[in-house]
Amino acid sequence: MRSILLVAALPAFVGAKTLSVDFSTFASSGLTVAQFLDQSSLYVSAYEVQTSYPSDPTADPFSHTFVTDNVDIQDGYLTLRVSGPTGQGASVLSAEVGTYDANILYGTFKTVAIASPVPGVVHGFFTYKNDCQESDIELLTSFYTTGNTFVQPGLQLTSQDLHNVPTESSSFLWNSWSGGNERWSAGPPTQDAILKIKSSSLEYETA
Repeated sequence: MRSILLVAALPAFVGAKTLSVDFSTFASSGLTVAQFLDQSSLYVSAYEVQTSYPSDPTADPFSHTFVTDNVDIQDGYLTLRVSGPTGQGASVLSAEVGTYDANILYGTFKTVAIASPVPGVVHGFFTYKNDCQESDIELLTSFYTTGNTFVQPGLQLTSQDLHNVPTESSSFLWNSWSGGNERWSAGPPTQDAILKIKSSSLEYETA
């Protein structure tokens, strides 16, 4: 497994909001996972990301669906699981958690986590308003040290749209997913792939 400390930062001003979560405190909290996340101002996603494949041959061959069952807190870590294997034509069961605050402008975002050694998955840490207002830090578990024709190895730093720094306020998200596309996620994984988040600390300005 690969331990990572991810920091995406712009200077925060006086009066910034803070959100700090240490998932090792869950065991003694007496709360359910849903209650603990809610108390931490976080929600669990439940929706499908569809694909235009095969009409668009460059699209993900598999859709992926964020499901609440794939989010848990175990042994002091928030776990975001991508289920494997996935049958042909099925949606890849994935996991995502986000901030209730959807009006984040900029700030400092820190996450301490252990990435999965299982190839074929994207671990994402990013601001998101829509597909044209998104700024990402992503780990591609198939491409830690080696790439392919489409993907360079190592940490992926991108914005969507590729030519535009986001200008609208957004949420901050953590997720783990796969679309089976050699142009990005590869996979889908042949076994469960789990992102383990130890803690997250956010300081940010809101609109």
